[in-house]
Amino acid sequence: MSNIGLEDVLQKSLFEVSELEGLSEEEKADVFQKAYETVMNRVMLRVADQLDEQGLDKLKELINAGDAKAVQAFFEENGIDIDQIATTESLAYKVEMASISETLRGQHQSN
Repeated sequence: MSNIGLEDVLQKSLFEVSELEGLSEEEKADVFQKAYETVMNRVMLRVADQLDEQGLDKLKELINAGDAKAVQAFFEENGIDIDQIATTESLAYKVEMASISETLRGQHQSN
């Protein structure tokens, strides 16, 4: 990321760093939903990497039961900082989107 620094990524929204501010509200909602799903999938993969098969089965059981407090307690009992993981993955996604956007702008300008 030559023109977009880490500070920009941290301070700007996904739409700003990706230069997608001109999208309609419906398009923004669609982009946000896809971004959210991507980040949540990455979060769950990181959580899965920290658990054995028995732990994964227990977590699935709690999630399927819809017991958010029990899920949070499970994370705490297993030393999983879900907020930190989600923040890290969200920032990584924003950096990737900014980099892709910058690459596409560079390709467009050279054409």
